[in-house]
Amino acid sequence: MKSRILKRVLYGLLIIVIICILWIVSPRIWSALNPGKPPVGYHFVAPAYLAVWIGLEKLVNLTPEIPQNIEEIKNIEYKNIDGKSLQLDIYRPKKLDSPVPLLVFKKW
Repeated sequence: MKSRILKRVLYGLLIIVIICILWIVSPRIWSALNPGKPPVGYHFVAPAYLAVWIGLEKLVNLTPEIPQNIEEIKNIEYKNIDGKSLQLDIYRPKKLDSPVPLLVFKKW
């Protein structure tokens, strides 16, 4: 009797886990099956956080491809605090004729 109840509980938990996994990966499945259509987002916040946490989705691409018309100046030390070097990278158009906006991103 106890083993039958235990089997039902385990089957129920397995079904719940499978449903949760399908719920989390459904936007990826949709995008793979419909490459020409816009991607579908997550409908609730919890699956989005879970997808980021397990590595299915990325919040930021830390290694983007840099276009040919962009000049890259890396590892400029702007301050040294107690022996720790604070550095910045600059990406700007190669042919800069007028002032352009500045965006600052903090990398951890």
